[in-house]
Amino acid sequence: MNHRLNFLAYVTIISFLAMSMGLEIETNNKTTGFTLDLIHIDSPQSPFYDPTLSSSQRMEKVLQRSLDRIHHFKTWIKFGDPPQTDIVSFASGQYLIKYSIGTPPISSFAIADTGSNVIWLQCQPCLKCFPQNLPIFNPKSSSTYSMVPCISIACRSFGRTICTKNKISCLYQVSYEDGSYTKGVISRDTVTLPTPHGHSWSFPFIKFGCGHDNGGIFRAEETGIVGLGRGETSLIGQMDFVIQGKFSYCLVSLYYEPLYTSKMNFGANAIVSGPGTVSTPLDTSKSPSTFYYLTLDGVSIDGQRLEFYDYSSNNSKFVEDGNILIDTGTIITYLPQGFYERIKEIVKRLIHFRQVSDKLFDLCYFLRTEIIIFPFMTFHFKGADVKLRAENIFIRVSDTTICLGILPTKFNEDAIFGNAAQRDFLVGFDLKKGTVSFKPTVCGRYS
Repeated sequence: MNHRLNFLAYVTIISFLAMSMGLEIETNNKTTGFTLDLIHIDSPQSPFYDPTLSSSQRMEKVLQRSLDRIHHFKTWIKFGDPPQTDIVSFASGQYLIKYSIGTPPISSFAIADTGSNVIWLQCQPCLKCFPQNLPIFNPKSSSTYSMVPCISIACRSFGRTICTKNKISCLYQVSYEDGSYTKGVISRDTVTLPTPHGHSWSFPFIKFGCGHDNGGIFRAEETGIVGLGRGETSLIGQMDFVIQGKFSYCLVSLYYEPLYTSKMNFGANAIVSGPGTVSTPLDTSKSPSTFYYLTLDGVSIDGQRLEFYDYSSNNSKFVEDGNILIDTGTIITYLPQGFYERIKEIVKRLIHFRQVSDKLFDLCYFLRTEIIIFPFMTFHFKGADVKLRAENIFIRVSDTTICLGILPTKFNEDAIFGNAAQRDFLVGFDLKKGTVSFKPTVCGRYS
């Protein structure tokens, strides 16, 4: 059943008109809530699913995407040619969101990217488009489509865009480190989000990049990217008047991902509370404003605590705020080299299985069974102790091999709290309060 939110549409129109005139809207503190499927790219629910692959082959693909993504953390986006902005984005991820755009709605599958503030999809007419299985969106077929004028606040909110000679269209260009790119027109249209129970939520006037020239390493099953970053142009930012800065997700365990679908919640559905919930401040002072930064004070293993000091500082006891970002698109957790080496040494002392080599991971063991007995590894975020189980710490890379799912960062790269460590936690973001909360949850049951 398609559930059109007339009230939300009304609020959207009023908010849009007010923002266009430079006014501020006072919103009600009560939030509305809804939930979406967060589809893993390699799960049976995904258009990318290949039933001929073994579980180890699927994991190899997951790990390769994770490696590709870590290289994108230093990628700079161009809007226009020249100049450049200082916004960072990626062309890779692990999860998809199904949504529709336009009136009547055209279905799309897009990468859900917490490391991007940009929403874009391929549009007709195509000067150059990568092959796409789903119909390519035709703006002329949508009664609710409009281009964003160059002189508008909406155009400037996307960064250093450029204008056409007649000053009518607001143009963008996004370039990725791997050579992928999208070019087109900043536009507005209605975005419809389907819930797992057959309802849908429609949001008019969502700003996005309508890409007429797109190329690079994209697959026919996808149509673009849905940015879920902290910026005002991401889907999170544009739905803020409804969700009030609240969203959460529950990532299904690697072992149960073929059977259950992960979930993403918004607004009232995204509140994380109750027994076992811990919360840590979200650091909003670091640049770029796209990412979600936390502060990691240390890590404990088997009762031994290691402090996450910044040894590059003159004060060796200094812990920098916002020293690690939390990301859904990277399966591996990355920590600074020296800190990682201390963790690895403790793990080696506690595990007595036969070590084996691997082309990616430093510390791997021969083990056929799914169960490994290992003490909790606790990540001590500021004000929040997050206890990780063996399933969060070790990744099975083949039928006979498990590996420590932590790797060292390279020089000047950010530490990352990856998605393997977040599985079977309800992870909630409250951008108004500036907090991230963790609650142990069996996400398969939650689904």
